[in-house]
Amino acid sequence: MKRPKRLSKVEGVVSHIAKPDIDNLLKSVMDGLTECGVIVDDSQICQHASVKVYHDRESSPHAVVELGWLATE
Repeated sequence: MKRPKRLSKVEGVVSHIAKPDIDNLLKSVMDGLTECGVIVDDSQICQHASVKVYHDRESSPHAVVELGWLATE
């Protein structure tokens, strides 16, 4: 999330506790992965960890997505 000016001098990671809700952001990411063909359906997601924080001063707002595939039988 974009860091507001009031937090420009605060060091380190700062949690974002306002809207949008993290579940809505996660849904957008999963829909994007489906739309671009990385996954067939978001029902394939069986585990996730997510955090919603303000970006640091040296970077732009962004999302980091790491994917791993489980071995199939």
